[in-house]
Amino acid sequence: MLFASLAVYVSQSAFSDDSSGSSRGEATPKATTTPTTIAPSKITASSTTNQTVNMPTSSLNLAAIALGTGKSTTTPKKGYLYRCGGTPSGGPPVTIPPWVNTSNKTWSAKSKLASGGNAPKTIATPRCEAGAVGISIDGIPILDGFDAGGNDASAVEVQDTCHGHPNNFVGYHYHSLSPCILSTTAKTHATQVGWALDGFGIYVEYNSKGQLLTNSSLDVCHGRTSVVSWHGQNVKIYHYDMTYEFPYSIGCFRGTPKSFAGMTIS
Repeated sequence: MLFASLAVYVSQSAFSDDSSGSSRGEATPKATTTPTTIAPSKITASSTTNQTVNMPTSSLNLAAIALGTGKSTTTPKKGYLYRCGGTPSGGPPVTIPPWVNTSNKTWSAKSKLASGGNAPKTIATPRCEAGAVGISIDGIPILDGFDAGGNDASAVEVQDTCHGHPNNFVGYHYHSLSPCILSTTAKTHATQVGWALDGFGIYVEYNSKGQLLTNSSLDVCHGRTSVVSWHGQNVKIYHYDMTYEFPYSIGCFRGTPKSFAGMTIS
């Protein structure tokens, strides 16, 4: 998932504007612990050497997982790929990383490095968006609130019951909040429903009456700083919110956006 490797926890003091809404009485996620805060000087890229962090426990030795290289068969077999044409060949040369033990035919999730990438940070001047703004938790692209003619897409387009439809640009996509990505908990409590192309999370949040937040609680980019769950921790962090009101998801980027899976940034 997009930016899932950005395992960082950011304090509110890292950002210049605070629209946390603490005086408005909005509901925060259910939590029994004090939100984690980390000084801006400690914010780093994802560089963990343990890929089991925040993952389920297992009876396997996660420091010596069986290597799957070459494990294809011509008939179905447990632990193998029954793959048409057998094992792929002809790809580019691969440098075997240090967490892979070719002698023992194992690899270690305990010492595998995360991919690179910078922690999401706000920029001095918000940046304009160019159609594609993020990706939802179910892998569906999120486009901005316009259709190709500059109309309010959610208002004028005929969409399916998940509030999505296809086009020739990114295929099936959303322009606004989809009921199909709302878990039971997400319908009443602050929950992440996607990632923006600048690395910040996209959430649904609710006020003290259990109602979805409105634009009045958000900044010019359709976001705010408040306590939400981020990589398994409750932290104060800048993020975007989805609402019933246009522009629905993201009005501009508070961070530096990246292109992703054909979703280009001009």
